[in-house]
Amino acid sequence: MTSGKWEELIFTQDDIRTDSLLYAEKSYLLLPPDGQENRFLAISSHTSRRFFVYSTSQGGLERLHAFFFRLYGAMFEASAPPDVFSSHIVLTNSRHDRRIGDFYHPRFVRNLMDLSAVDSDITTAYSVALRKHTGYRGRRGYNFVSSISFRNPEEMHIFRDVLREEISELRRETGWKLVAKPRNRVSSSLIRNTFQLINFVRIPAESDFIV
Repeated sequence: MTSGKWEELIFTQDDIRTDSLLYAEKSYLLLPPDGQENRFLAISSHTSRRFFVYSTSQGGLERLHAFFFRLYGAMFEASAPPDVFSSHIVLTNSRHDRRIGDFYHPRFVRNLMDLSAVDSDITTAYSVALRKHTGYRGRRGYNFVSSISFRNPEEMHIFRDVLREEISELRRETGWKLVAKPRNRVSSSLIRNTFQLINFVRIPAESDFIV
């Protein structure tokens, strides 16, 4: 796979909300071309939150541009995220998840991005990597891997129980199951419905009001 490009999202408006109907219409833009990878990354500290996108292809990057501009009016600036994270918890989807219909669980993304709010010394990175595959007779599927990263094992240990609680609550409320699993064993065509990404790739508002 070729090397990719990082860009930082720059928001031109203060009142950021997620339009669920528009998300459903445009969510396919989050997926890269076959054989490529798109990523969404949020880096959070006690005082700030920065968002980045990445793609291994120019076509994938242009799709991300279209999605985040349409949904949030975002602009883009070439900028790589800081490389300060050495401890990672990687989460993959279960085969069971392909049978789950539309749902909205705003707490998962919001709380993972808010981990640093409870400790002024903590900085975290929440990441989602997406891949797509077009199979026999044009059948399309995709999958994603999510992860939460910390600067060192001590920070990761502090919040491991919180992460387990969020994963448990997600499964209890929606049936969606996330499991720890090596990334190199992940299928790229597990899921069909891209609207479900609203629960994992989103710019959360203060109230997470959804229109």
